[in-house]
Amino acid sequence: MVVKADGLAAGKGVLMCDDEEAAQAALRQVMIEREFGAAGDTVVIEERLSGPEVSVLALSDGRTVALMPPARDHKRVHDGDRGPNTGGMGAFARRRTSARRWWTRFAARSCSRPWTAWRRAALPTSACSTPASC
Repeated sequence: MVVKADGLAAGKGVLMCDDEEAAQAALRQVMIEREFGAAGDTVVIEERLSGPEVSVLALSDGRTVALMPPARDHKRVHDGDRGPNTGGMGAFARRRTSARRWWTRFAARSCSRPWTAWRRAALPTSACSTPASC
């Protein structure tokens, strides 16, 4: 499971736990020892997912949406996915042509639809947002 400090923790407030004992230690670290200060006043406990993670930024001028290439980062400080969370240190972006069909579908479902709805509702839509991390 994953224990997350719910407040702002400079990208460091996520603790990856391999078992219940590690999760209890993480809760003590965050809520009792207050390693992340007020950021740990509330925690979120989630299922731990494994595998690569991709983040996407979308830019809009209010009429069109442009996606930046998907980016990955190295979450843990040590090789072999070990050590504390780095908060995204060491990010890289590489666009693979083999994923072009997925990328087109993602853009239509996750980006174009919300921006179209916001524009129709006359909401301000000039922005940079993160439509997804997957």
